[in-house]
Amino acid sequence: MANITVFCRFRPLSSKEKRDNGDSVCIRSMDSETFVFKDEKEEEFAFSFDKVFYEESLQADVYEFLALPIVRGAVNAVNGTIITYGQTGAGKTYSMEGPSILEFDDLKKGLLPRVVDGLFECIKSADKSDKYRIKLSMVEIYMEKVRDLLDLTKDNILIKESKVQGILLSGVTEICISDPADALQSLSSGIANRAVGETQMNMASSRSHCIYIFTVQSVLSDKRVKTGKLILVDLAGSEKVEKTGAEGKVLEEAKTINKSLSVLGNVINALTCGPTTKASHIPYRDSKLTRILQDALGGNSRTALLCCCSPSPLNAAETLSTLRFGARAKHIKTSPFVNRAQDKLAKKHEDVAPTKDELCERILIRLRERLDVEDVELLEELFILEGILFDPSSFEDLESAYEDVTLRTISSLQQAVEELVFTIEELKSENRALKARMEAAERFNALHKEAGENASVMRKISNILSFFISWGKLQSTTTRTWVNQVDAMDLPFLNAYLESVGLPNFREGCNFAAAGSKILPATAGSVSPFSLGIQVNQFFRFKARVLECWLKVCKKLGKYLPAEDYFEKGLYMFDIGQNDLAGAFYSQTFDQIVASIPNILVEFEAGIKRLHDQGARNFWIHNTGPLGCLTQNVAKFGADPSKLDEFGCGQYVDSNVTYVDIYTIKSNLISNYSRYGFEQPIMACCGYGGPPLNYDSRIGCGQTKVLNGTTVSVKACNDSTEYVNWDGIHYTEAANQYISSQILTGKYSDPPFSDKMPFLLNLKF
Repeated sequence: MANITVFCRFRPLSSKEKRDNGDSVCIRSMDSETFVFKDEKEEEFAFSFDKVFYEESLQADVYEFLALPIVRGAVNAVNGTIITYGQTGAGKTYSMEGPSILEFDDLKKGLLPRVVDGLFECIKSADKSDKYRIKLSMVEIYMEKVRDLLDLTKDNILIKESKVQGILLSGVTEICISDPADALQSLSSGIANRAVGETQMNMASSRSHCIYIFTVQSVLSDKRVKTGKLILVDLAGSEKVEKTGAEGKVLEEAKTINKSLSVLGNVINALTCGPTTKASHIPYRDSKLTRILQDALGGNSRTALLCCCSPSPLNAAETLSTLRFGARAKHIKTSPFVNRAQDKLAKKHEDVAPTKDELCERILIRLRERLDVEDVELLEELFILEGILFDPSSFEDLESAYEDVTLRTISSLQQAVEELVFTIEELKSENRALKARMEAAERFNALHKEAGENASVMRKISNILSFFISWGKLQSTTTRTWVNQVDAMDLPFLNAYLESVGLPNFREGCNFAAAGSKILPATAGSVSPFSLGIQVNQFFRFKARVLECWLKVCKKLGKYLPAEDYFEKGLYMFDIGQNDLAGAFYSQTFDQIVASIPNILVEFEAGIKRLHDQGARNFWIHNTGPLGCLTQNVAKFGADPSKLDEFGCGQYVDSNVTYVDIYTIKSNLISNYSRYGFEQPIMACCGYGGPPLNYDSRIGCGQTKVLNGTTVSVKACNDSTEYVNWDGIHYTEAANQYISSQILTGKYSDPPFSDKMPFLLNLKF
């Protein structure tokens, strides 16, 4: 028997915690295993764990003390489990994965990539005569359903139990991994499919429990087989609604998460509050999470628990709850042993086992003693139809199989109902569209009769098409630059992703852009949480769901979905990066901003590489415009005339711009504004304050506020076509139209494509 080893880790204070409560913390270190915690009432509690990792602790330290012994055990056929537990935003996923599963900075690598490296290193140092194979599975428990992250078509995996192998996930995808790079790539693909959402505590909060399963099989020189299973569990965080601000779908997810964590707490209590006997009831079956963790919490597994906590007094109640959970878990005892298959010689001396038919008959007799004959016959018929395999030496296994059949039947009925509802909604939508077309055609015919024109059939068709194309423009959610490019190319607008696959038409493409997005990962102070990495994850989710739909209901959704080969042949367009630089001018020096550019480019390159690894081959990339010419920046930095150029733009006199594209187009527009019909290159159209900038950082376009004792409302200028700048930050529609027309000439791209234009341009400049 062995106790669960429990570790505690305190993350650094977040920027929000520092802003709201300064640098104060609620813990006082005593040594590497003990600390004193002070709660909201200033009451102190002493806690001791196997190891405490304070704010300055390294990722490598966590791996060495917590995971390495379990990794070595798995290679030697001893099952192991590593669990991260704590409130949302406490650092569980960072401890498990690091900033990214593909993180190349060795200091930042999380447990998961280090475990992968450790497994292969242990195999290299093992007996050379033994042959090893490692298999990987990934699942998430989302809304009490077990979903396969390596095959999204398997969205309700059943949990089974075997006397020999313990808890099993029926039909889960297992892939063989040959080296660390192969493993990390597979893990990255699976993690991209995980359910995440935004809360006030965390921009990318995990909305599911994620479970990584490594199975290490070794064939010994004497032909015996040993199998060790290593499970890593990244639990979703416990949440208080008043802190996370969860609502709608996120609130329902939070309820399910908290319920499963509550069941986990009940299991811990049942295991530690008194002696555990065969008569003791442990509520493993009350949730999918505890059912899967049954071996880890009291069976054949060597288990380590990492309690992740915030050191801030603002989260003292949640931290205290986490610490008490860990303190109780320390008393759980498990029974790990070497999983070794019997050799052929041992099998010869075994007693002759009863046949399968004999065992089935025994169970049917026992069932007839407890159930009605009709119930037994119905069960028997169901098992035969479903082809269920079970170990008939245990009545409990039969109950489990019956439960599996019931769940599978319910799932099939639910899916049939969902498909029926979808079909009804699709027909309603098609009817509405048909009705609108008929009404439009009737209006057109009425106008045609009134005018008494004898137009040709082609003229009629042209007018009707023009009507519907104009109506379609109102549905666009893309930025103005993209809208104008699409308009000039006579292509339909791209629908925004918005977690939807179905009636929105993605046949021509999909838009993942979001206002205020940055290349670098979002922080608590970011305008938008949808950084490039999140947008790439959304694309992976979109692609997986599209491929899943093709497998399941292709006939119904085919006209709305891109074909599988579109993902390789498609054009991946990027216009991002300005927000990474523009906002930095308000908090960093010029040298700091320049120093940050390599990190921005590395993050951008990582996004491109991830897309390339998923089959993307054609990329269209815009660079940023001249940030010094934005009214917002001129207003802040333009007090010194020496820092303005001849056109009134902010500049650094000792710098040279050597790369062009969007920068060159926008610079040319501002420096030659009158040539293109503009009158104001810098002044904002929709702003406050009047010439020369008409901009006040205290109030934005369309807002009404009290400034200096006077109520002020900001309205747009009379004619925005005279202005390059709209609100101090963004360009006007007229300016974006010019920019789009220049992009589409092809001469500003590298390599140029003006001689290979696949469409007829209708440029307005």
